[in-house]
Amino acid sequence: MTTAECIHGLELGDCEVCAPREAPEPRRQAPRASARSRIAAGTPKPATASVRSTDPRRYLVLPIDELEDVLEAGPLGEAEGWRLELGAPTSREHVVLVSALADPDAIVLLGVANEPARRRVADALKAASRSARIVVNPAWFA
Repeated sequence: MTTAECIHGLELGDCEVCAPREAPEPRRQAPRASARSRIAAGTPKPATASVRSTDPRRYLVLPIDELEDVLEAGPLGEAEGWRLELGAPTSREHVVLVSALADPDAIVLLGVANEPARRRVADALKAASRSARIVVNPAWFA
């Protein structure tokens, strides 16, 4: 055995038992940017799936044919049939008015079953000089 060989018969630099190699330095992960640093850097905040209002809402289910009359009749707060939960029977020929409980005359959104109903409701809103978000939500009209 020469001085350049280990007990295993390999050259001293080749035997990992007798002359272990240094382990590589662990990789450090870059720190994640906090919300504050993203804002400071001007990076936009990631989009959220939905935004929910904390104001209690109420719902009114009407046939689409009656919507224009109800919008022109005056204050919506005085209309009959408002509920705190969506529970009235609905069909494709209905519209769901959603308003905030604090301001019953302001329509937050209108729910309809399909695109043709959305166009009819948009025309009724335009004729009554009102604006509101119209949502096509077939699940409400099943």
